[in-house]
Amino acid sequence: MGSANAKKSDSKVLPVQGDPEVTAAIARELGLAEIEFDRLVRELGKKPSHAELCVAASLWSERSAQKSSRVHLKRLPMSGPHVSEGLGENAGALDLGDSASVVLKLELQPLASREPNEAAALSVSAAVREVLAMGARPVAILNALRFGGQDSARTRELVRGVVSGLSSYGGPLGIPTVGGDTQIDPRADAETLVGSLVLGVARTDRLVPGRANGLGNKVVLIGAKTSQQGSADAAIGVKLIEACLSLFDSGNVEGAEDIDVGGLAAAAVEMAARAGTGLELDLDAVARTEPGMRAGDVLCATSSERMLIVAKKGREDAVLRVCRDLGVDASVVGTVTNTQRFSCKATAGFDPAVEGAAASGKQALVVDLPIPLLTTDAPRYERTMKAAEPDTGMPELPTGRALDVERELLRLIGSPRAGSREWIYKQLDQGSKTSTLVRPGQGDAAVLRVTAGNDEQAVEKHLAISIDGSIRHTELDPRQGAAMLVAECARNVVCSGAEPLGLVHALALSDAEDPETMWRVSQLVDGIRDACVALKLPVVGGDVSVANAGAAPARPSATPTIAVVGVLRDPNERLQLAFSRQADMIALLGAKGTGNLAGSDWLVSRTNKVSGIPLQIDLGAEVKLQRALLELARDRMLSSAHDISEGGLAVCLAESCIAGRIGCSVELPGDAELPALARLFHEEPSRVIVSFKPEQREKVQQRCEALGVPFSLLGFVGGDTLEIEEVMDVPVHVLSDTHARALEPVVG
Repeated sequence: MGSANAKKSDSKVLPVQGDPEVTAAIARELGLAEIEFDRLVRELGKKPSHAELCVAASLWSERSAQKSSRVHLKRLPMSGPHVSEGLGENAGALDLGDSASVVLKLELQPLASREPNEAAALSVSAAVREVLAMGARPVAILNALRFGGQDSARTRELVRGVVSGLSSYGGPLGIPTVGGDTQIDPRADAETLVGSLVLGVARTDRLVPGRANGLGNKVVLIGAKTSQQGSADAAIGVKLIEACLSLFDSGNVEGAEDIDVGGLAAAAVEMAARAGTGLELDLDAVARTEPGMRAGDVLCATSSERMLIVAKKGREDAVLRVCRDLGVDASVVGTVTNTQRFSCKATAGFDPAVEGAAASGKQALVVDLPIPLLTTDAPRYERTMKAAEPDTGMPELPTGRALDVERELLRLIGSPRAGSREWIYKQLDQGSKTSTLVRPGQGDAAVLRVTAGNDEQAVEKHLAISIDGSIRHTELDPRQGAAMLVAECARNVVCSGAEPLGLVHALALSDAEDPETMWRVSQLVDGIRDACVALKLPVVGGDVSVANAGAAPARPSATPTIAVVGVLRDPNERLQLAFSRQADMIALLGAKGTGNLAGSDWLVSRTNKVSGIPLQIDLGAEVKLQRALLELARDRMLSSAHDISEGGLAVCLAESCIAGRIGCSVELPGDAELPALARLFHEEPSRVIVSFKPEQREKVQQRCEALGVPFSLLGFVGGDTLEIEEVMDVPVHVLSDTHARALEPVVG
């Protein structure tokens, strides 16, 4: 049935006693612009009821409709041979082969007015339920954290609060935190964001669609009672996971949807929209915790730990029985129709939250809206864009020994920006449900052993996951910076011995109507697309959030986070970053670089601003480098591999020495006319440090040359110091102690 027919209805929506009069001012309070309110009235041929206005405002929001970003996001590549489910479903799914799929969801949001522990718990809760709604068991969490501001006391409060929230929710669920990315930016106008990447595994043929199929099928609301508070509850979350997995195994479920942004209304509308059906809800049947909730409140409340289940025909009682046996609240709240409309009925004066209340009188229609108007026909804007003007100036660099490079290295690896994150991971559950083969700090990506299925058809797979959101280079040049970000995440996966399969992204916008912010969004999307096309990586999921009014940073921004998932052909092919064997040779794969310090951790930490002529990435060279690394790993020619990124060559070597508790002696690559600090600390992309047995040297070099990858022999593993030519000789124990204490100024 077409959109035009779906917008016609003879039903009469009655006003609800106690609801405020619908006005343009009320619409603005709910987030609708005047032009959007006028359009809604025109499309409906009448003023909406208050509940209808709430639903439209929720579904037309930036978060739900992506009305400012979707015009750009549609340029991303979304198909590929490994895509099981892509954009448009609850979460993305990638085929691992042998009928197994990994399901992943990345949630990133500003802290805004929420307490840090609450925001962190909610981010995990939302991502877990989106993965769960696909029929997958959540098995691992990676965090994506951004802390900003110069107030050390506030930063300490934020870090401790966020980590506490992650631990208090993820721990009881038994889902281990296996990695993450934590950025600490001391600039006063830097953003503070919290996000979670959750991975689940499932048999590909048992993935659950987020669709309301089947005329007459009943819709069941399960989990926590509806509340306006929106807090995460791990105790309910544990039960909800087991209830959903039991329901999916029972074969009684037609479709499932997580209830999060936009509340019950958004979940119901999205399920019906994907199926091309309609849905009718009985609001009297929706349990709630607070008396006096209006219909609009019930429909749009974003309280956590709730799922919407479409039962197969005649199976709703079996669904209710499973939930009851597992101690999960459940009730039939609706029916699938063929109208392409979202309608809701309620009894005037009846309140399920009032003990002993009983429905009396006749139910009235309180919502009747065409589903296409809320989804495919929702507002889309091509916002005005204005290019940013980066600071391309560079300070004059010291030459010779005018700058103590040993002290600079210790300053970098001992800073909260680049030092050890061990304190964070010690607070988080790293339980045994998932076998983590490469843990945080051991490799460029986390490596996990997972099992899809729990019967005789169970399949074991080994995954590598990398998540990153370094924004310094995207601030200077959003397109180049985003391409570098995607390439780095994929390179990290390859440095672990795995083949990248696909990615998910998240963008946090300071202001969707700001011309510079929207220019950055457009450039970021193009950069992600450029790298994905070159590396043949599909985008299977995305999340866009916008800071609340008054919570935006002082400068326009669009902060990206990227996560890439890959699969290992053989777990014995996995690599770590640690130097591990005396007398192993060390080589640089990739260009030596020009020494451009623009946007580098060294420069930003010295000047407290992002500046310089932006770095450029040669994606053709990146493709060759990743191919060479993957072949070398699969042929087991390498002892270690570590991507050169934040902090440059010096930090890369230091981290490999610290992880292996062994030293090395190397030459300093690059033009000898360049200052040593430029060659040590520049962050030009597409470079990796590898180590290998001496007898493998000729084979490694020949493989690189055959694939067009520059190969530079630097030196040897051994000793107890990091020795770089004549510019540096630092004991490994000093590096290790300095690195380990990096978060002390932040967490105390």
